[in-house]
Amino acid sequence: MPSGDDVTMGRATPYVHRDSAIHRLNPLTKGVFFCCVVVVAFTAPSVGIVLSLLGAVVVAAVVAKVLRNLATLVLKSAFLIVFLIFVVQGLFYPGSKAALWRIGPVTVWREGLNFAVFTSARLITIIAATVLFILTTKAEDLVSEMMAHGLSRKLGYVVLMTMQIVPQMQARATAILDAQRSRGLETEGGLMKRFRAYVPIVGPLVVGSIISLETRSLAIEARGFSSPTRRVRVEEIPDSRGERISRWAAAALTALFVVWRFVSWISSSIH
Repeated sequence: MPSGDDVTMGRATPYVHRDSAIHRLNPLTKGVFFCCVVVVAFTAPSVGIVLSLLGAVVVAAVVAKVLRNLATLVLKSAFLIVFLIFVVQGLFYPGSKAALWRIGPVTVWREGLNFAVFTSARLITIIAATVLFILTTKAEDLVSEMMAHGLSRKLGYVVLMTMQIVPQMQARATAILDAQRSRGLETEGGLMKRFRAYVPIVGPLVVGSIISLETRSLAIEARGFSSPTRRVRVEEIPDSRGERISRWAAAALTALFVVWRFVSWISSSIH
């Protein structure tokens, strides 16, 4: 039996099954709150607001019991980018006047580091919110709810494939590498040796992905995907009145926040 930390078997997304209040929320509720966090983080005027959002995401990850998964994926996704942001902005921020450190010809500017902290906090918050949403939401449930609220079947299929394509290609690439290793291919060693080892997987990966998409499209078409008849949902996803109200409230508050930021920006530009 797989452990509780394993990604749900048979699924092509990093969804992690847990019995938590976050997992039981309607996918649209989680989607709306995810979008609200991203919008507010992107438009927030101070690092304090961004860090508060990040704290809320961490608390939600604790409630959802996926904090370790979240931290691992965020670290893998953001570490190199954040490092480069601090190096570039700390050393080359335009218009800097306050030197924080001087080491020979190298100067680290205070304004650059402040900007790097703000930018990195925004980036990490957006990535963390995205990862939390993916870890706690089944792609098929999200698309099913979107289609139940008016999304066309074809667009829903595109959304589902978009959410699944990267994990599917990663799994396929791993399988191809394992097959090549079993045939004696050297995949370890220096950079050039590893590059030469990865080149042969490109052809099978691309061709296999195209064949897989074609096979899947033929399979769903054989099941009446394009049929104009009314669909009956096999499984109804709970959507309480409280969740619907909270979605509208979160969207309204986020819209007001964006309007306030826009008005503040206009006012500061005029004065």
